[in-house]
Amino acid sequence: MVPRREKNKIVLICPQCKNTIEVTHSVEVGYRVKHEVEEEKRTKMAVVTGAERKLTEEERQLLEDYYKVFLETYMEAEETSSEEGSE
Repeated sequence: MVPRREKNKIVLICPQCKNTIEVTHSVEVGYRVKHEVEEEKRTKMAVVTGAERKLTEEERQLLEDYYKVFLETYMEAEETSSEEGSE
């Protein structure tokens, strides 16, 4: 029996013979759906957590230099686009 909502009522419908039963409170309390997934269909997931690595002074300096270059090129691009827009 499969539950289905029809006109604000819940009915149980047999998928084979299409017999319907209106759900009453007693059926509603006693109705349970149980489904087991076979072992080969289960998805297993490995969770890996890594320790956060600290940057070396050299890596930190490189990132800082890259960031400065990025900001300079971004500001130049903004200046040229604002000049083209005002012309």
